[in-house]
Amino acid sequence: MPRTLIKAGTVLTMDDQRGIFSPGHLLFDGAEIIAVGAPEDVPQDEVDKVIDFSDRLVMPGLVNAHAHTPMSLFRDWLKASRCLRWTALLTAYGD
Repeated sequence: MPRTLIKAGTVLTMDDQRGIFSPGHLLFDGAEIIAVGAPEDVPQDEVDKVIDFSDRLVMPGLVNAHAHTPMSLFRDWLKASRCLRWTALLTAYGD
């Protein structure tokens, strides 16, 4: 699997310790996180890709539960409709 290194400005972990590393690095092997921590603690050899997020906060393990559940009711209908007409309809009944 390809190994990806993310260089972050700050890493806030979602584990029990709620670790904060500023700066922090994350190392992935495919989709699996294999290392999180201060730059000197995360192996940087044999990396296939480096992503520079040095100006960003990275929160590995955060689950984004944000959803627009009512919109899922209209998902198939949207495919057969024009988007602007669909948006106008939802806006009219949204209040």
